[in-house]
Amino acid sequence: MDTYEPITNQLSAAEAAHAAQQWLRMLAQAGVTMLPSVGPDHATTNNSASGFAELWEQVIAVPEPTLTARTENPEPRPATASTSVDTRPAVGTPTHSTEVSPSTSTSPSPRVSQTPQPTQSPSAPRSAPNLKAITPQVAKAALATYPDLPDAERVIQLQQLKAQVKTCTHCLDLVKFRTQPVFGVGNVRPRLVMMGEAPGADEDRLGEPFVGASGQLLDKIIAAMSLRRQDVYILNSVKCRPPQNRNPTDIECLNCRPYWEGQLELLQPEVIVCLGAVASKTLLQTTQPVGQLRGSVHEYRGAKVVVTYHPSYLLRTESAKRQTWDDMKVVMNILGLSR
Repeated sequence: MDTYEPITNQLSAAEAAHAAQQWLRMLAQAGVTMLPSVGPDHATTNNSASGFAELWEQVIAVPEPTLTARTENPEPRPATASTSVDTRPAVGTPTHSTEVSPSTSTSPSPRVSQTPQPTQSPSAPRSAPNLKAITPQVAKAALATYPDLPDAERVIQLQQLKAQVKTCTHCLDLVKFRTQPVFGVGNVRPRLVMMGEAPGADEDRLGEPFVGASGQLLDKIIAAMSLRRQDVYILNSVKCRPPQNRNPTDIECLNCRPYWEGQLELLQPEVIVCLGAVASKTLLQTTQPVGQLRGSVHEYRGAKVVVTYHPSYLLRTESAKRQTWDDMKVVMNILGLSR
């Protein structure tokens, strides 16, 4: 079976197109199918105008945490913990066992080009000579073009992908520092996906995204939208925690791209919310800041994309919470959620 092979170069447009065609053929031969955007929302909060106002005021009033994001200076931990599994389906959604051994994975791995042409992105936060980039080779068809799969099959395929993430060692800086990769968690049939940047200390320890101070605020934002955390799916652009909570490098984002692309193709969301600059830059392949991307509805392979501020930024910048609520109202309008 083909496996990822690390390279240090980037593909030309022609090579990328050829590789994408190869991957499409591999997917077809392997019988891998993806999923349409379906599934009801589950409102559990007061849908009145006063109810939403009250919920959002709770978000605005969130106090400063004693430990804010990106300020701790943790000691490196050995990579010994095993990942926990929590798909937490919505009410009425069957619960499935999701532990899959890496040896049982049958998903094909993409082929990569070996054309030598070393490059260094000028926008990378720092030089990373010990990092090697793998080339994302995921089919570029619209998300909604794939046929539906049963929930159990979605769980199986997600766990096969998770097994690959668990054994990934492409980013040496991250591998030697992480406790465990943080794959993603939530409803396997979501209408909404929340996409962050990289795990923090709490996420690295527990193996679940957004469980620290930023996660508590994100839960309040989701509740203010008349949704529950288990109604959505939450993932990150990079699956392993960077040392000292630094921003992920461009190469690290590139290495993780096949994983979150595979997640999105299986989940088939109607809307993707990019939380912060790293997520929006990675998903939309843009260098524009969040402030310029806000206020417009973007697109990723047929799914609507809304860009807003990362919860950790909201914890430091009270004024941005009102702007984030404006962004969430756009999401609610797209999904047809009452407010």
